[in-house]
Amino acid sequence: VAMLDMGRALGIEYRAMHRMQLYFDKIYSAKEALQDVAGEEVAMLRILQKEIRLYPYSSNDMSSFLYLDLGLTPDPMAVEYDNADSLAISMETLPDLTAKHIFLIAGYGSQTAEAVEAAKQRYEEIKADPLWQAVPAVQSGSIYEVDSRTWLTHGIIATEMRIDQVLDYLGQ
Repeated sequence: VAMLDMGRALGIEYRAMHRMQLYFDKIYSAKEALQDVAGEEVAMLRILQKEIRLYPYSSNDMSSFLYLDLGLTPDPMAVEYDNADSLAISMETLPDLTAKHIFLIAGYGSQTAEAVEAAKQRYEEIKADPLWQAVPAVQSGSIYEVDSRTWLTHGIIATEMRIDQVLDYLGQ
């Protein structure tokens, strides 16, 4: 909507519409390429210095593209978190994640290097925890560490970059 409004304001609405068509073509193509894994549960986790967050099914645009645009199946806990007051998940509930594939962000996006390093250190601690080791996606080696700057950024270009990463990990 913002892109189309900006295109109208600048008198180049046709270019904005063309760009949107390219975006939707990319989504369609990616969805087709992901057909073989569309029924496998997916989740998106974020490790911060003091908490772990599970991103919801449809109420957060950082994760909803996985399910609503690409047609991937959300972990049941991601559906439960759709209207949650907090995205924080406890270590004790981690083994309840049944997702076959987990996209994991360890960090804060564009925050300071110290904050990013603290989150990465926390992730290293979590990886050694038996509760983390009980997560099915961990056991199968299907944890995909993705770039926080890309996955926590809004906009069409960032979403296209996230789609490319999903295709790199799950595409055929």
